[in-house]
Amino acid sequence: FLSAAVSGVYRGQICAGIGQGGLAVGRYDRAMEVMSSQDAVGRAGVLLKRGTVQLTLADYDGARASFDQCLALVPKAGALRNACREGLADLEAKSDNFVESQNYYQQVQTAAPDSITQVRVNAKRADVYLQQHDIFNAANSLDQALTLVTRNRQLSQEESTD
Repeated sequence: FLSAAVSGVYRGQICAGIGQGGLAVGRYDRAMEVMSSQDAVGRAGVLLKRGTVQLTLADYDGARASFDQCLALVPKAGALRNACREGLADLEAKSDNFVESQNYYQQVQTAAPDSITQVRVNAKRADVYLQQHDIFNAANSLDQALTLVTRNRQLSQEESTD
């Protein structure tokens, strides 16, 4: 079962990467079917990927269900929990629920110790402020993001993707 689950997740990632979101969601669903119900963290990771794809497909109800289930499965702290919250923040921003979006982003920033997450979330918060025509707070969020970026530092491939 493990290899079938892993295969489903990889196939889902491939489909998502080539713009085949519907196929990706199906692959993630298949992976969930064969995963052990005891593997809460693994299931949460698949739900996070599924929710992210659903968000790109504008399936907001599906994305909300995936992110909520992800949160329910993960420990009360950690990177995966922050990623689930960030997914919910992105969802709320796309749904024009700006206050709720900012609340989730704030939770991620409070819990996230790494500067890459801080920079990314500050940039996303700036975008939400711009959607609200709040130029002052948008500029402030971007300034905060820029102060966290280390000058003249070579980023790894993973960091530059974030």
